[in-house]
Amino acid sequence: MDDTLTYRWVAGPDSARAAARSFSRGTLRRRRPRAVLVGLWLLTGLFMWTSLDADLGPVARILWALAYAAALDACAFGIGTLLGRHLTRRRLATRLGPGTELTSRFGPGTVELAGPLSRHELSYDGLTHVDRVDGWVHLHQLGSPVALVWPGELFPDEELDRMRRRIAERRT
Repeated sequence: MDDTLTYRWVAGPDSARAAARSFSRGTLRRRRPRAVLVGLWLLTGLFMWTSLDADLGPVARILWALAYAAALDACAFGIGTLLGRHLTRRRLATRLGPGTELTSRFGPGTVELAGPLSRHELSYDGLTHVDRVDGWVHLHQLGSPVALVWPGELFPDEELDRMRRRIAERRT
C-alpha cells in the first residue's frame, strides 16, 4: 500500500463525545431492541399489576400498571443510554484526544487504519457491514459484537461504496 493515497484526520476537543454519540446511535439502530423493550414493559407491567390496590377495577389496574411500567422502563432505558454513552466517551477519549492524528489508506481488498496507539489492516472479506452514522464510519467485523468507529473523513464516498460492493458480492 505504499503508493496509495493517505487520508488524514485530526481530533478536536469534541471528537470523543461525537464518536460516543455516533456509537450509541449506531448500536441502537443495528440491534433494534423494540421486542426486548416491549417484553420488558409487559413484564414490568405484570409486576406492577400485582402490587396495585385490589380495590381498583381490573381495567384501571391494568392501565395503571402499564403506565407505571412505561415510566419506570423509560427512566431505566434513559439512564442506561446516558451511562453507556458516558463510559464509551471516556474510553474513546484516550484514542481521540485533541490533536490526535488518524490515517487511512485503501488497497484493492484492504483498508489500513492507523493512529498513534495502533495500526489495523482490515480485509474487506472480514467485514459484515459498513455504516455511516452522524459523520462516523462503523466497521462491523465477522465474529465481533462491537463496531469499530472511525471518523468519516477517513472514508471517501468512493472507497465506502467499493467496500460495500465487496461485502455485497460476498453475500450473494
